[in-house]
Amino acid sequence: MKKNLFGTMALSLLLAGGAALSLNSCKNDEEEEEGKKECTSKFDCDPGFICNDKGKCEAMSGCDPTDENACKAGEICTDLGECVACGKLAKKCEIIGMTGQVGSALTVAVGSKTNLEAVALDESGAPIYCATFEFSGGSVSGSEYTAAAGDSKITAKVSGSDVQCELSVKVLDASAAESVQVFVYDDATGQGVAGAKVVVDADSDYIETDASGIAAVTVKAAAATTFTVTAFKADYNYTTIADVPVATKSVAVPVGHRPLKSELAGGSKGKFSFDEFAKSFLGGTHQDFKAAFVTNTIPLSSVFTFDLDNFLGSMTSGCSIGKDGCYSLADIIPDSIMSLIPKDANGNSMVPEAIPLPGGAVVGAKKSDMKATYTAPAIPGQRIPWALGLEIALNDVIGIVPMFTSKTIDVPTIFDAVLPLFSKFGTAVGVPAAMPAGGALASQDLSLSEKFRIYRELKVDSLPADAESKAQMDAIGILRLVNARGYGAMLTGLTLSADIDGNGKIDAATVCKNEKDKKECPKDVSGKVPEGSVGILYAPAQKSIKNADDKTIVVAAPIGKQLMNAEKLPSANEYGAIRLTANVIKGAPKTGDSIKASDFIGLPTIDASAPRTVKDYAFENAQGADMNLLLYSAFNDDNDFSSRWVVYSKSGSINLPKVPDGMGDPRVQNSSKYDDPEVVVHLSLKLDGVTYENLVANNGNNVERALEQMSKFSIMVPYYPSIGNNDNDNN
Repeated sequence: MKKNLFGTMALSLLLAGGAALSLNSCKNDEEEEEGKKECTSKFDCDPGFICNDKGKCEAMSGCDPTDENACKAGEICTDLGECVACGKLAKKCEIIGMTGQVGSALTVAVGSKTNLEAVALDESGAPIYCATFEFSGGSVSGSEYTAAAGDSKITAKVSGSDVQCELSVKVLDASAAESVQVFVYDDATGQGVAGAKVVVDADSDYIETDASGIAAVTVKAAAATTFTVTAFKADYNYTTIADVPVATKSVAVPVGHRPLKSELAGGSKGKFSFDEFAKSFLGGTHQDFKAAFVTNTIPLSSVFTFDLDNFLGSMTSGCSIGKDGCYSLADIIPDSIMSLIPKDANGNSMVPEAIPLPGGAVVGAKKSDMKATYTAPAIPGQRIPWALGLEIALNDVIGIVPMFTSKTIDVPTIFDAVLPLFSKFGTAVGVPAAMPAGGALASQDLSLSEKFRIYRELKVDSLPADAESKAQMDAIGILRLVNARGYGAMLTGLTLSADIDGNGKIDAATVCKNEKDKKECPKDVSGKVPEGSVGILYAPAQKSIKNADDKTIVVAAPIGKQLMNAEKLPSANEYGAIRLTANVIKGAPKTGDSIKASDFIGLPTIDASAPRTVKDYAFENAQGADMNLLLYSAFNDDNDFSSRWVVYSKSGSINLPKVPDGMGDPRVQNSSKYDDPEVVVHLSLKLDGVTYENLVANNGNNVERALEQMSKFSIMVPYYPSIGNNDNDNN
């Protein structure tokens, strides 16, 4: 397929494929004991050491900055190993609005109750997530705000300091008894969207929102217990919220803006350096090749409404030397290797002279840098630039390529050879910066400065059954995701493993090479994870994300031919193609913890008797799920997503309204030139500490934040082959 079936879902799932297992080079035992290594800065010393005033690395006598529990509550461990009260470091603060982002507005209905949250910032602009706040203004009790009639302001004061900040609150008047007040807002800013067409259930008249994004709509008396509200707006995703209790008098409907590729939302740019990484972990010597991918934090609520190209950066087609976005391989490949590359019948190299790279990519070598700067798109708002990168020696990869070119692919051997390479990955985390819409770029240089060097080994007792093949799922992945509250999420660690031999147990895997001369594994890791276990490696929290909302996501999925080829499934249900189920753990799991089939929820059941079209998509709730999130997507003639429809529901019965004239319907193809069918991504969620009914009401804790409050989820991407496709090439 020319377009990824996941759409924006690939943000949180496919991006991880480029990160894989990572691990730190071990410290030199003699230097740890003697503390005599010379240094000019902290980056010359191993983790756990500081550079003293005599130019020697000495063991840190205070707290460990990489240990989030190194200090007591209300304190944070600084880079110098000192426990300091969080409030004393605060220089500024921001209150988080209804979108879960700093600087966004708060618009709620009279009588609603909202839990307030704020973020303190230090002098560099990095968040201090251990700080506490005292809230005041309006009807505030502790951290709970009750909306009284009339607009007001909320003040947050950082405890233990004089730093404070304010947020203006717009309070909507109580609606009439026979109507529902619908507030349509931009999911990035929290501001109301004027001119949106709102409809209740599937057969009502459209009513446009006013300048504040508000429309009063009537719920028919025939509605038994719930109703459905939908908002349409050109250049925005359509949004439907189903199963709203009839007692609800105010509903907030988020809509995500849909910029064209040529109108990037904004982002960051700057130079990217590997020097700190080399000093701290490579003995000051750069390896043969270095590469990094730079992007910006993305709010979890926007994962399903943001273009992958606007996250990764688009790439130039038809590359040639000198063309913008194209880079010469001769800049990084040694001449000795270039001379070995075979030529075609015309004497031309089989490797292209120039290749395209996305804006966020950084690539270099000892020979020279191919691309030493980055340009990373971002959703408008306050975002944090971050990166995954590595340095690697030629000898580490030179023997792997033949494995992929061989006529016989030995998957276990490839798996065992590739995984140790990711022990060389590291991370970079910047500080928050305002990234406005319209292509404006915030400047910030980044440096790869941390290793994926914290290790946890989990037992995998059993994995859930695959709803389609009826067999046990045979692959597992673990992602460490940090949700920097107010700014968005970033990836800080990953591991992958599988039952390749089919014996019902996760295979043993080599995660790092523990040769004496390399010492790439920490002292408590032998380098080999035993059968029935999976090891995860991740980076210590850097300054901007220390004490942030840390999640470990354990994903189970099937692999093999049945994953993509729905026609070959043994089940009568031929719809499921992409499918997985996951458990979300708060914080870091402990070594020895077990993963069981009961830790996961089921997949939604799709009606096998329904016509094979997205328009007639029918399903039953996944067992154990509290709500569903559906994303319908359609392609235009340029093979881009032309329209999207986001649907929130509690039940498995959805009756969607007609799309207003002049707007595309992502459930119905309107062109014969498509290379892919329409797509529907089905996400089932188990919520943690909140109900669906609470999320749909306009109380400052709305449906778009469900992804932040889920404890389990499952994903199904049905496969609809060649609907209305003249080429019929999607089998």
